[in-house]
Amino acid sequence: MARPRTVNPRQNRYFYRSESAGITSLSEAHQCTVYKPRTMHFHTDLQILGILGGKGVGIETPKQSFPLKAGQVVIVPPNQKHSFLTGSSTPGADFIDILISPKIQPVLTEYLSRFAKMKWVYTASRKELLALRDEMRRLFESPAPSLAAVMEKLWRLVVLVETASYHPDKHAADKQPNDVRLRLAENRMEELLDDDIDVAAIAARVGLSVSQLTRLYLKEFKMTPGRRLREKRIERAKEFLVASQLSVKEIAVSCGFQDPNHFCRIFKKYNRVSPGRYRKTIHNPKRGEETSDTETRDFA
Repeated sequence: MARPRTVNPRQNRYFYRSESAGITSLSEAHQCTVYKPRTMHFHTDLQILGILGGKGVGIETPKQSFPLKAGQVVIVPPNQKHSFLTGSSTPGADFIDILISPKIQPVLTEYLSRFAKMKWVYTASRKELLALRDEMRRLFESPAPSLAAVMEKLWRLVVLVETASYHPDKHAADKQPNDVRLRLAENRMEELLDDDIDVAAIAARVGLSVSQLTRLYLKEFKMTPGRRLREKRIERAKEFLVASQLSVKEIAVSCGFQDPNHFCRIFKKYNRVSPGRYRKTIHNPKRGEETSDTETRDFA
């Protein structure tokens, strides 16, 4: 008879649960080790795993196995047999582990299940996943984290999956500017998209004047740094509109726009539709065609 699976006493950096919100569990496992032989199991919840690090990490199904690496996000649909592996090496695996109830969160689980039907494993941005990990640690260090803040982090993880599904090679082979100063400026923009920061602040952070930075951007990207920053913010906003339930006003602030009306004008300039209509068109094309553009001022 096979020896039952044994699990190294799991060290969670934090553990969160909200039955009313459909979050069965949300935790960050630290140095978790699962030894062979393993037994398949399933659960009625949808599971999301964000791999932060570790050796020999993988996931198995009755038909195949998937080796995993840091930066990848795994979606396990409800009632699907699987086994999560980390080998027997030390220090073990680090990962974000979330279980979501389909009964309480039908929209979220149905949306993620669409991705799981295509594949279980998505290669997201390791940098963004680690940044999200740091934010979640700070959030759960507080004595009573709000449910709204927890859900915002959860949807951020969903956005990583959505981005990886539409841009499978974005993070694996993203071309970087040759000029190190441009690479630094690009990194600063990505890091500060949610801040009300301007080109002068970006230039100062990389040790250049605005005119010097503008010349570099015109040469490399054929556009000014101001336009580049706006385009990055609009792309981030589109990701939130597709994959989150945040209001238009909340998305505007999360993408560095302090005035929602200004955000709606810029968004429509780039996409020819308002944020609200864009969201409805993506989720329900027929309904989106029938919707007027009056929701640009609906920030609820």
